[in-house]
Amino acid sequence: MKKLRFIVFVSFVFVNVLNAQNVSPQFSELKGMEDDQGNTHLLYRIYSYQHGPGYESGRNDIYNLVPGTTIDTIYFDDGYTCGPYMGWGETVIDYDFWDDDLTKFIYAGDYVTCFEPGPFISRFDSALVYNDWLNYTQDIFISKQNDSLVFGLPNLISYDGGFTWDTLQLEHQPISIADYDDKTYFSNEYLSYTSSIYKSTDGGNSFALVDTGGSNWDPKFFYDVDGNHIYRTHTINYPNRSLKGSANQGNAFTWQTLYETSNDFFVCLDESQSGAIYLADGKKIFYSSNYGNTFNLYKELEKKIVGIYKKPNSNKLYAATKYKIYEITNTTI
Repeated sequence: MKKLRFIVFVSFVFVNVLNAQNVSPQFSELKGMEDDQGNTHLLYRIYSYQHGPGYESGRNDIYNLVPGTTIDTIYFDDGYTCGPYMGWGETVIDYDFWDDDLTKFIYAGDYVTCFEPGPFISRFDSALVYNDWLNYTQDIFISKQNDSLVFGLPNLISYDGGFTWDTLQLEHQPISIADYDDKTYFSNEYLSYTSSIYKSTDGGNSFALVDTGGSNWDPKFFYDVDGNHIYRTHTINYPNRSLKGSANQGNAFTWQTLYETSNDFFVCLDESQSGAIYLADGKKIFYSSNYGNTFNLYKELEKKIVGIYKKPNSNKLYAATKYKIYEITNTTI
């Protein structure tokens, strides 16, 4: 293998001297997006953890790196400290933005007290637009058809761009909104992650059973640019996981198992090429050009991968391991 070229390197800024539970700074996530000028933004997290007598603290800050420039800055602070009697800080759970503009963001997080939950939602122009410990938001999604419609899944919906929120009271718990139609919800059963998948095409007024079996704990949905193919991560039985796909908009019993593994894995679609799927499993990256019908080994790195992002309309793929972010093409790493 050619010598690996990296664009970011995380230094060890402290030594693990307290105990084995401490974690030195390392990459923990990689996502990406393209702004309206065609610039790639790599949104990566750096995680660290410290533990000692009577306290613990952790950080998982989100940074914005623009390859080929000097831009590499913090985007969201994410960190907390817990003492014996109190805690402080906040974590960022999920985020989205308007107009492919990183300055126009909305995100869901948790005010850390270390004793009780403090979920909140914040906009770029309003620090606090929602705060209710009963509604913990896992997924923030801005409708692609109506940018005033924002979802805070599984329980919340906003009709005015996230300034005010209503509680969703539906037969099943929404876990994903189709990017091709904001009235299409994929859901599972409330308070049960070992459940079936249901689909609604009328904004949650009615649901149809579309898939059964396994566990649907924290599934991730991916929507192909053709508007028909849908993929989701799926837990068969821990630790066995799979990627499932439907060629018919996720309709009843069109879901097929495309890939199985006992590892955590990461999926990224090429938004400029229908049928193109990149899948990172351990140190290996696999590629499918036919909607997941077959996967072939694309690249193998030296360490376990924690996230991937495919730049559309190019041959560049970005992958993160614990201490490096790689820019990969068809012929180079």
